[in-house]
Amino acid sequence: MKNSVLTPFTNSQTRIYQDAAQVAEAHAAAALAHEGMGWMTWKASAGRDYLFHGFGREGKGKGLGVRSVENEARLAEFSEQKEANWQRLQTLRAELLRYSKYIKAERLNRMPLMAGKVINLLDKAGVGSEVRVIGTNSLYAYEALGSVLFAPDVRETRDLDILWDARRKLEFTGDAEGARLHGFSAILRKADKTFTVSEERRFTATNASGYAVDFLMPEPDDGRKAAPRDTVRPMGLVGQAMLNEAAVVSRTVFLDNGMPCFLRVVDPRIFVLHKLWVARKSNRNPGKARRDLAQAAAVRNLIEEHLPMFAFDAEDFAAQVPAALQPIFDEISLSTSARRGAHDMALEASGL
Repeated sequence: MKNSVLTPFTNSQTRIYQDAAQVAEAHAAAALAHEGMGWMTWKASAGRDYLFHGFGREGKGKGLGVRSVENEARLAEFSEQKEANWQRLQTLRAELLRYSKYIKAERLNRMPLMAGKVINLLDKAGVGSEVRVIGTNSLYAYEALGSVLFAPDVRETRDLDILWDARRKLEFTGDAEGARLHGFSAILRKADKTFTVSEERRFTATNASGYAVDFLMPEPDDGRKAAPRDTVRPMGLVGQAMLNEAAVVSRTVFLDNGMPCFLRVVDPRIFVLHKLWVARKSNRNPGKARRDLAQAAAVRNLIEEHLPMFAFDAEDFAAQVPAALQPIFDEISLSTSARRGAHDMALEASGL
């Protein structure tokens, strides 16, 4: 019987997704390598020229000595490598644009553009590895992980939840198209200049069309500060520590315009357990609780049908389950064992 919650990729969708993701990852690696090379030039001091290798817009770097035959050759080699990297980057960029058309044709452009812009800018700012996407937008990564498409009523949302891994220092180091991305506020302004933050909810920014971005951190607040002059302040919420400590899964997803975005989300099993835990809270809005349960069921279904490597009864997973989620994990484990027992009995009865 057809599953109404998720639909497996067709062969064509699988091929296009894999090829496009491969190009996206190659482009990201080339961009990182190009930026990491920095720049090299001659600087004059006391009547002599010195070769300087700089990094970033702030001009930090190191001197490589006075002008010499060796340094002339070093600069020429660097310039040649820099140009080769740039050409490779442009070729891969053209491939990304070409594949974006195929992605849209196959209807794999699933994630909202605004969410993707914010996440990509976090990467450009150098803090992508210190944050993870939680909540409904995680489903786009799970779709890619299982090569399936979730039903719209399960995955659609008008907000983006970003969780800062507060065990790491949050240092904004990057730039994007001439804009210094220092702090969450700068990232949001670059994504959409209409984002504003209210004094009552400093952790939430909303743009003119009502799209909201929440910046969260584990509880309790460990006293770390936001970037100087940053109007957005990550907020510690009860229950986020469970997600902060969970294993991270990374996947390439594609936006409304067919271009890529790299999502870092929690282990799908922790997503299921946490959603069920949230849904059972006495103060949870009934409508939101029903949605929590629907999303938990969808991802659990995905795991059981398409992701055997994420089985709930895997030997190494039980030790990763936070204490607060243990009762729910025990319920799922018993249910899974019962299902397998019934399945095995049915096979035995059929003589297979």
